[in-house]
Amino acid sequence: MSHSPTHTTTPEKEASRYSKRNILRSERMYGTGFNSSGGTESIEFFCQDVPLAQGMSVLDIGCGSGGTAFYFAEKYNATVVGMDYAADAIALSQDRLREQSHLPITFEQGDIQTTDLGRDRFDLIWCRDVFIYLQDKSKGWRNIYNALKPGGYFVYSDFCKGDSNLSPEFREHLEMCNYHAWTIAQSCDLMREIGFEVVDSKNLSLWLAENFQADLHKLEQNREAFLQEFGEEEYQHLTSRWQVKIRYCQQDDLVQGLIIATKREFEIS
Repeated sequence: MSHSPTHTTTPEKEASRYSKRNILRSERMYGTGFNSSGGTESIEFFCQDVPLAQGMSVLDIGCGSGGTAFYFAEKYNATVVGMDYAADAIALSQDRLREQSHLPITFEQGDIQTTDLGRDRFDLIWCRDVFIYLQDKSKGWRNIYNALKPGGYFVYSDFCKGDSNLSPEFREHLEMCNYHAWTIAQSCDLMREIGFEVVDSKNLSLWLAENFQADLHKLEQNREAFLQEFGEEEYQHLTSRWQVKIRYCQQDDLVQGLIIATKREFEIS
């Protein structure tokens, strides 16, 4: 029997995903400042083989409500630019920065495909769960490549699709959400074509499924508080959505890809 994902989302829900209300709703599962699973532990896990230095310059693409930007500024005294397409996410991050105005962080609304990031500007560029929304990934990745300093690192993680045949249910889900998922291999190939040296690439689907389970457990533990603020319909929406995403991971439809790339210090002519 096939499962229909239509009960988990609608085009209207997807369009409003990054409203202030929905950002705060998601933080009930992810933690304050985060709009993806894993919190600060995920940053440390993804960057475990990346040389991070005190005082480095960081660009956080798709900064959401600011958790990653605050992490790098606080732990590494990094100068951070957080950029997001969603106006409500930037407004929320700026509000939180006013409470920690000593931190060298700037939050800016922008589109990674068109915003002028400058050249050779950042030691580290972090990007998580952004490019699945973009059909043409080359513009954004070229922009990132230009903005990265020679020798700098690009830490890229996103929802990808599996290499095998995708289930009809998952294909419907991608269309409903207006997702443009690539395989990890496809992403690596284009990055190399642009000029990146791909240092490492990993399929973190098992890690993702475990984190989705933890998110769901956290929501269930805090059910009453969630219901008071957001109501039963939103609780059921998130619960069913997470259960479906866990199944997609188990079916190898949905893959969490991690790609570590660098910009060579000396270009090969």
